[in-house]
Amino acid sequence: IGSISLLARYRGHEYTTLANDARNNMLQPATAYDLTAMTSEYPLGAIALHAAASVQNLTDLQYEEVEGYPLPGRAFKFSLEFSYH
Repeated sequence: IGSISLLARYRGHEYTTLANDARNNMLQPATAYDLTAMTSEYPLGAIALHAAASVQNLTDLQYEEVEGYPLPGRAFKFSLEFSYH
C-alpha cells in the first residue's frame, strides 16, 4: 500500500561563541521529529498516481541552531505526483 517513516534529528549542546563558555553562551540540546506517509504508485491506465503527506517538526519544538534565529515550528506538506507512461 505504501510506507510510513519517522525521522528523529538530535542536536546536542551547541556553543554560541568561540570561547565555548558554557555558563552563558550555550544552546540547549533539541530533538525534532518528522513523520512522512506515502503511497505506492497506483496505475490508472496510462497515468500513474503517487501521493505523500508529511509533518515536519511533529512536536512543534521551538529551538535555534544559531542564536537569535529560531527554526520554523510545525509544518505540513502534501504532494500528488502524476506520471504518464
